[in-house]
Amino acid sequence: MKLNLDFYKGEDLYSYEEIENETTKYIEENEECDYEDVFKNDMRWTVFYHLTPIRQNILNWYEFKPDSDILEIGAELGSITGVLCDKAKNVTAVEISKRRAESIKKRHKTKENLEIIVGNLNDIKFDKKFDYITIIGALEHASMYISGNNPFENLLIHAKDLLKKDGKLLIATENKFGMKYFAGAKEEHTGIIYDSITGYNTNKDVQTFGKGELENILNSVGLKNQKFYYPLPDFKLPNTIFSDSYLPNIHNISAYIPYYCEKCNVNFSEIQAYKEVIKNNNFQFFSNSFFIECSESKLEDSASFINFSNYRKAKYRMVTCINKNKLIKNNINSKSEEHFKQYTKNIDELKEKQFNCIEKYTDNSIESDYIQDFKSLKEILYEKYSNNHKDEFYDMINQYKELLLKDKSDIEKNNTIFDRYNVSVDKNTLNEFNFIESGFWDLIFQNCFVKEGEYYFFDQEWKDEMVPVEFILYRCFLGYAGMIKSIELEEILSNLGIMKYNDLFGKLEVEIQKSIRDDKMYDFYTCEHMSLSDQKEMEKQNLESTISDYENKLQDILNSRSWKLTKPLRNISKIFRKNENNDKYNK
Repeated sequence: MKLNLDFYKGEDLYSYEEIENETTKYIEENEECDYEDVFKNDMRWTVFYHLTPIRQNILNWYEFKPDSDILEIGAELGSITGVLCDKAKNVTAVEISKRRAESIKKRHKTKENLEIIVGNLNDIKFDKKFDYITIIGALEHASMYISGNNPFENLLIHAKDLLKKDGKLLIATENKFGMKYFAGAKEEHTGIIYDSITGYNTNKDVQTFGKGELENILNSVGLKNQKFYYPLPDFKLPNTIFSDSYLPNIHNISAYIPYYCEKCNVNFSEIQAYKEVIKNNNFQFFSNSFFIECSESKLEDSASFINFSNYRKAKYRMVTCINKNKLIKNNINSKSEEHFKQYTKNIDELKEKQFNCIEKYTDNSIESDYIQDFKSLKEILYEKYSNNHKDEFYDMINQYKELLLKDKSDIEKNNTIFDRYNVSVDKNTLNEFNFIESGFWDLIFQNCFVKEGEYYFFDQEWKDEMVPVEFILYRCFLGYAGMIKSIELEEILSNLGIMKYNDLFGKLEVEIQKSIRDDKMYDFYTCEHMSLSDQKEMEKQNLESTISDYENKLQDILNSRSWKLTKPLRNISKIFRKNENNDKYNK
């Protein structure tokens, strides 16, 4: 690892906030493997942004050529530098700030294939060209360190000149027309609501672009071969990455959880708005950010869809890619290796039980053919229900229940899933359930394809002992929340004999998710904002609570002994007030 100061002019042009100074101190005092413990105790945005491993998601799935040379422009505090070092022969990281570069050196001191160059990109003389150049979150700041009337184009021209003939430029940037900005989030660079949408009328130092503008700029500098990806919630903390060959639909967009850097009042639900634009084939225009692969040369086929399990505890985190008609899953870190192994055991056990499991595995990955021509059972049932084919709808569900019941256990109902998750249940209720000894509780409709009347399963990561079939069916319908009205879902569950267990199963589901979910991470994504409708609902609840309090206090007064004793005096007082009012009127 080398820190190169040959092009450093002795002055940092970067203006530090105190919180970044605190973040660099965290880096100096802790090893990278301990950063997650650090930011969980200090969840301020700047600390979280620079230290969380989720930042690496924008590139840790990307297939870099073996023995490649990578140039990273704008390395910040090295959040992404490490994953580049793991994938390349050599990495050159450029950072204009010496202070930041020293943090990168401390953070990645074991990376022998890393050179950090401190200085302005305009001043640096490189002695080689690169297979890949990354500009992650730096394009929008080009006017601050690139000279000329067209700093954004000039940066891309400079980068293109540093690429080998078949080299690729990888760009991640905000979309000025991102859905979050229409919803009311502050523009992340200027802090002004609707600033990017209205053309940055107050500040041109930082600028983001829409998809059409980016395409035009890239074409103008000769990078005419482009592939756009669409990270959600954004490129900074991607949980899901779509592409033009795998766009979201109204079903999978429901799993999207937005986040906001600051607490803000949003005008509407991003998810509901995305559903509407998806129906009109306009998702790409409103995606919150872009990841772009571009080159002068033809681009090879690459991954079309990537999904991460950011909200889970580190020991359960996985990454899923669809690449060249293959669906591939890997553990995302060393902590989740044990979970990966359990997943492979689940596959073996399901096949032994004669379930059609489409997945197979190697030492490093779990793979299956990506099935595009067949719908999931969830989609099929939704269509049956929406088209009012209720008899077929219930027939298919009952057939599915029979499939699950083939593994029913008749052994004593001890040490059930309720015991494991400390959910109280009476013995009479236990006796009403049909238990499966090896309970794969994610055998739900959305994890099942239907082909020529046969069920084919995938995504079976989870298993507990002694699980009720009724609970698995209950979980099947959790995926329909927001798609089918609540009152109709209750009717369906009642018809299936499950509604009476709704509260019990709800408690069990909560406890299961608690055991899997990283609460700090989940809270970060879900608790940073409040919609206007949420505000109104809270105000309504507070008002109702206040009225109720006053009504209770008034009733206490009316029922009190002193109130009853003074009733004659109050009646006399009323007579006097009435006479006084009559006298005033007569005058």
